[in-house]
Amino acid sequence: MQLILVLIVLAISYFLFRDSFKDWRRALAKIGKKGAWTTFAVVLLYLAITGKLVGAFALLGAALAYLLRIVPLILYLAPALRKLWATFKTGDAEDWQQSEHSAHSQQAGGSPGKGQMSLDKAYEVLGLKPGASKEDIVAAHRRLMQKNHPDHGGSDYLAAQINLAKKRLLEK
Repeated sequence: MQLILVLIVLAISYFLFRDSFKDWRRALAKIGKKGAWTTFAVVLLYLAITGKLVGAFALLGAALAYLLRIVPLILYLAPALRKLWATFKTGDAEDWQQSEHSAHSQQAGGSPGKGQMSLDKAYEVLGLKPGASKEDIVAAHRRLMQKNHPDHGGSDYLAAQINLAKKRLLEK
């Protein structure tokens, strides 16, 4: 049975590749592409003959389900992965770390390196006007945290920003 499969692969390979050797660059690309498809077809045929095709489809389904679960994480990490790749290609790891540190501290609304939030940014985050009372700050914080708390489907980043804004306004 295995000898028949080997002979079939050799015959298919001969007919697929016999005219591919005129231009060797295109021939290599063509061989690679045709070889991959031929290998796929032979493996599929072998699995069908041996009765293991159902298991292969089950494995494919599990892999697809896993891939669909991990796609949001990949999309979330895409900007950092792109920066990491660019750093890898250029070799400027020290510059990348400094720019990442600067970007994170500026996202927090403060000056680079301090991780603090300005008063204007704190009022903006809580949706208040400058000069709001302590009760207004606490009420706005409570209202926003009920909507944006991570335990209720909110974002960790937004919850941290809301907490930082409350802390900044209460310590002014």
